Amino acid sequence: MKLEYFKLALKNLKSKRLRSYLTMLGIIIGIAAVVSLISLGQGLQQAVENEFQELGIDKILVAPQGDLFTNVGTESNLDTDDINVIRNTIGVDKVGYYVARFGQISWGADEFGVYLVIGVEMGESYDLLSQLQPIDIIDGRDLREGDGRRVIAGYDFANFAGFDDKMRPRSNIQINGQDFQVVGINDRVGNTIDDRAVFMTMDGFKTLFDIGDDVDQIIVQVNPGVAPADVVPRIEENLRRHRDLNPGEEDFQVETFDDLIDSFLEIFAAVTIVIVGIASISLLVGGVGIMNTMYTSVLQRTKEIGVMKAIGATNKDIKNIFLFESGMLGLLGGAIGVAIGISIAKAVEYIVVVGLDQPLLSIGFSPALILGSLAFSFIIGMFSGWLPSNQASKLNPVDALRAE
Repeated sequence: MKLEYFKLALKNLKSKRLRSYLTMLGIIIGIAAVVSLISLGQGLQQAVENEFQELGIDKILVAPQGDLFTNVGTESNLDTDDINVIRNTIGVDKVGYYVARFGQISWGADEFGVYLVIGVEMGESYDLLSQLQPIDIIDGRDLREGDGRRVIAGYDFANFAGFDDKMRPRSNIQINGQDFQVVGINDRVGNTIDDRAVFMTMDGFKTLFDIGDDVDQIIVQVNPGVAPADVVPRIEENLRRHRDLNPGEEDFQVETFDDLIDSFLEIFAAVTIVIVGIASISLLVGGVGIMNTMYTSVLQRTKEIGVMKAIGATNKDIKNIFLFESGMLGLLGGAIGVAIGISIAKAVEYIVVVGLDQPLLSIGFSPALILGSLAFSFIIGMFSGWLPSNQASKLNPVDALRAE
């Protein structure tokens, strides 16, 4: 019997195709937005998680208390003595550090701005920094020991269309009024701050900024086979003892990349919920549209309802016919929305991977997302058709047959 309901519902929808498509529009837009946003979010989340795991599988970051990244470019309460304490901690293999400040950079005739300047010791510190913040020279050469007045310039300085004067190896630039020479151009990282950063040796950095023994961020690499999470409490204990602090009074933070991933996922989940919630407003609009269409359908088919009741159709049969019809409106709208959502997500993936040359983003579509979207749209359709179908089932057959 239920198969007959579906057949009758499809027949009625086909007879009024334009109205059916317009009714489904809200569902289509809502499901398309939800599918595309969730798919893109999952792809981005997986890309970031994989990148973090690849970069920091054996790393620990130590920074002043607060956000690990907003501290960069400001005064720090860590110093080189803390590095020696960490170096002597059981389980630690290598320790590096860097310092960053914002400096006034100018070059060419009219190009100038305030950008991030990063100073790093050559050797162990430079190697560790290069693993976390890729330094991949695409033009010129890398920094060397003794390059006190030479720098590596970020990708945008040589390639950004908004800069009239492009930096090249052997270009001269001024940082805080002092002359430096560009020896290499770094490959694109993917964000403006890093792509407009300037790297230099610590000797050159100290001629620009009065930093004393300050350290902005310490990078720790643990011994092979040692879990970073096992080394974190040892580092914290040694730093507390060195800085004469009690537990809970730490003015520093020690984080593994697993901690960073968890923090990122929490923030990302909250943002995704908000965005999907906004997109779901279209589903509410679609539900109202289905309800309005079904009420109109009941009014237009009053006599038909009377005929069906006269030949033996029960109230339950009439209700099910209209319920399945409204459910089919939701289901078809959901199917079209899923197809559009997949297309949008794949188009964005293509633009990012091919157009922007960022191969990390990979979009996948879980069966749970697709089936859940279809089921949800079908339920919305049936829920929206409940009141109209209930009204249709209660029509008096004699009055229905007399309807004009």
